[in-house]
Amino acid sequence: MMLVYEYMAYGTLRDHLYKSNNPHLPWKTRLQICIGAAKGLHYLHTGVNRKIIHRDVKSTNILLDENWVSKVSDFGLSKQGPKDPSKTHVNTVLSGIWIQNTVKGNNLPISPMCTRLEWFCLRFCVQDMLSITCCPHEQVNLAEWGKYCYRRGTLDEIIDPILRREIADGSLKKFEEVANSCLKEEGSDRPTMDVVVYGLEFALLLQEAAEKMDGDAINYHEESTLVDQIR
Repeated sequence: MMLVYEYMAYGTLRDHLYKSNNPHLPWKTRLQICIGAAKGLHYLHTGVNRKIIHRDVKSTNILLDENWVSKVSDFGLSKQGPKDPSKTHVNTVLSGIWIQNTVKGNNLPISPMCTRLEWFCLRFCVQDMLSITCCPHEQVNLAEWGKYCYRRGTLDEIIDPILRREIADGSLKKFEEVANSCLKEEGSDRPTMDVVVYGLEFALLLQEAAEKMDGDAINYHEESTLVDQIR
């Protein structure tokens, strides 16, 4: 048995993040890939007769075509939502905030949304066992480390150093807000995918606006105009 996929020229997103010889992936391209994946998940949640919960969103399951358009793949762990559309909760361990994922024989908790942090931190969601023995405990799980840094206002310190030089402050702040909101422990506190898409598109607009202004600050009126563009 085998799975046959549409040919995706640039492989998986993971191939372009770390431990790879591929060229550096610019921040705007990463944001566009992130937006595409979020739109794919939004479609699965709202665009079909009965919602589909993917349950295995990670950088190796985001495929990229020759135009860097992202597609969500690998539905082996997917689960259909309730038949009753008024019921939004899916009662399964994998659809909650923690996914038990085996890392070299050890079960460690991984947040399904910490992939968003993986995209700009240049490291895997959970450190391998060798790294675990020599890094602070709060850094073992990327989601927990991201929340820890967000609370301290130091999330910019864990960004890929190359990206840090090209991300506009407003775009980074908005991305941080979206990522942090996706890491809430209670599912009811986490945003729906349409809200995630909106936030990511806003982060992209802020980045593009800052580049046009050569890094100058964006005032309230200009920010309001950007909001109108994605409504």
